[in-house]
Amino acid sequence: MAASLNDPLHFYATYGPVTEPHHHRALLAALPSDPVALCHIQQGLVIHLGLGHLYGWPVPPERMKTAELRGVAAMLTEIQALDSQPLHSPRPPERRLVGQCRVSAVLFCAMLRTHGIPACVRVGFANFHGWGLNGGNTWDHWVCDYWNEQAQRWILIDPEQDDVLAKEIGLTIDPHDIPRDRFITAGAAWLACRRGEADPMQLGFDPTDAGMDYVRAHLLRELAALNKWEPGSSDKWGLSGRAATSLSEADLVLLDQVAMATEAGPSALASIRELFLSDPRLRPTLD
Repeated sequence: MAASLNDPLHFYATYGPVTEPHHHRALLAALPSDPVALCHIQQGLVIHLGLGHLYGWPVPPERMKTAELRGVAAMLTEIQALDSQPLHSPRPPERRLVGQCRVSAVLFCAMLRTHGIPACVRVGFANFHGWGLNGGNTWDHWVCDYWNEQAQRWILIDPEQDDVLAKEIGLTIDPHDIPRDRFITAGAAWLACRRGEADPMQLGFDPTDAGMDYVRAHLLRELAALNKWEPGSSDKWGLSGRAATSLSEADLVLLDQVAMATEAGPSALASIRELFLSDPRLRPTLD
């Protein structure tokens, strides 16, 4: 058992507490196992709370609260309440779950794990235009890493990027196989900022919520996600919830270690788990 917990292909092939669909397992099991096909299915189920206008349905404020749903079981309950068709049937925009990139990534991750495909949620910043860390504002984004058995490698995939969004942002890369330099993990962002190689004010949710505190919170969100406890998009705890002025040099060194391990991704699972379990300030304390 201990060996499998440190083997990424075993560890990430099963649900965690957040991706466990509970009584909705059969809904996910009925879907195909092809990751690209699952991206298209997920896109017919979820609509981004801030992008409904692109689909002819500006999201009303009273529907936006579902974007904060943390668990896949609750997401599927809401999806079925809005439209009881099988999940492979695309919904019109007004009958989709209102979410955001974190919701899309977590739901998609659960779809892959249902079929025994190793997958994990990655937390970082989209660099889809190739600007680099100092090329312009680079905002919060959540995607997935999955193991492609045929290619024998981990592949970054963005389940949210449908044709409408790709056209809107002028996407020039394949969202089903994102080059590693086009997604800046939270760990890579933290280390670059610590070395003075990136401006933390260009990293965040938007221009009003950016900076090193945001990068630090995102770093711990990715650590949790890589331990199969995918947090909410604004969750903070332990070292991510403290004021920067209260952090000791030892705290910063520990965060550097977290960044190096998480930047390496699922292949560094043993280090990722060891760090997560070593200090309660790194683990979520939320319900």
